[in-house]
Amino acid sequence: MQPSVNTPSVQPVLRPERPPDYLTRSIILLVILGPLCLFVGGSWLYTGLTLLTGPSGRSEVPAGMRALMEFLKAFVAVVGLIMPIMAVVKAAKVNSEFDAGNYAGADADSKAAAKYSKQSILFLVLIIIIMATELLRYFGSRRG
Repeated sequence: MQPSVNTPSVQPVLRPERPPDYLTRSIILLVILGPLCLFVGGSWLYTGLTLLTGPSGRSEVPAGMRALMEFLKAFVAVVGLIMPIMAVVKAAKVNSEFDAGNYAGADADSKAAAKYSKQSILFLVLIIIIMATELLRYFGSRRG
């Protein structure tokens, strides 16, 4: 009988599963929201400045209040532009963090990219709703 040899077993290095990076989703949102927010936000900013500096029109709402609403819509457009940029940055960091061995950082960046992508989708819907109400207001005033 041969004596049993106790060889230490080598444990393989286990790496956790790579978290999703959401890079494609954030790039698509940036391509859609980027030009839309720049165009619409610039238009709303110009309208607000025109309301403040131009001649006062006949309206039940003061010009300052209408300008404030236009500036708030322009602010929504600026935030709608920043959100997909942040999603792309966080999504790009996921792979580099994971490859560097920082698995917790990669997971946190993945969750942040998902959060920013969801918020970008909400801003896209919000901007579409604002644009739709603007169109309804425009066509409603053209009827009479």
